[in-house]
Amino acid sequence: MQEFIQMAVEQLGMKESGAKKATGGLLNMIKDNAPKGDFQELLGKLPGAQEVMKDAGGGSGGMLGSLGGMLGGKAGSALSIASLLEQSGLSTDKLGKFASMFLGFVEGKAGKGLLDKVLANVPEIKKLIG
Repeated sequence: MQEFIQMAVEQLGMKESGAKKATGGLLNMIKDNAPKGDFQELLGKLPGAQEVMKDAGGGSGGMLGSLGGMLGGKAGSALSIASLLEQSGLSTDKLGKFASMFLGFVEGKAGKGLLDKVLANVPEIKKLIG
């Protein structure tokens, strides 16, 4: 995962701590929604992912994250993802680029089939791409 974090820092001008928080937060969100077996398989293909997730802590927090939790469903997930990325120091105009880079990196490591299975329960991440 360090390879992806460096890519985000260089291409998006993020601080390393923000890139770690955003990456770990997305992974935690996927973990909370994906089938456990599929997520464990994904982790096996992403060295360093568990450490990044642990460092990021759970949930998205913040006012938008709380609102997302209250709304629930797709609206809640979309707000939680956007809140998570914004709290990592990523500007709103770069949310889609970060999500696209993240999904491309994970697909390259885990394969499209596994990524699609894992994201089937978190389609809001793909919606950030546009």
